[in-house]
Amino acid sequence: MSRARAARWSEEVQLSVEEMRRVLCFLLWWASWWLEQSQARVDVTEELGEGLSGYAAKQAATLWKLARLFADTWYGLHAAYNITPEWPTELLQNHAPTAGPLDCTAVYKGYDDDDMFEDDIFD
Repeated sequence: MSRARAARWSEEVQLSVEEMRRVLCFLLWWASWWLEQSQARVDVTEELGEGLSGYAAKQAATLWKLARLFADTWYGLHAAYNITPEWPTELLQNHAPTAGPLDCTAVYKGYDDDDMFEDDIFD
């Protein structure tokens, strides 16, 4: 019985580590999505275009900061339990180089941007 509990606990730890990785990848993907949207509207005035670009840049910066905060917070937890995180290298730059680069695009393969975000700011 205790062996089964230990196995379930180990599986939960693996799932939690994977969920953390996916959250970080999603935040980075979402930030890049906002940057792509900053130039999506070409049929607007110069002032409105600058405003839309500024808004998109602010959204992207907020998501990057959130990803960095999560990575910095979670890294200590991973290190305490000898877990090597497989995170994007740009989030590991303040920490010991324990993981290689990670391709986050596979996490959301098959999703359509329009399905995930129904924000009409850029439409």
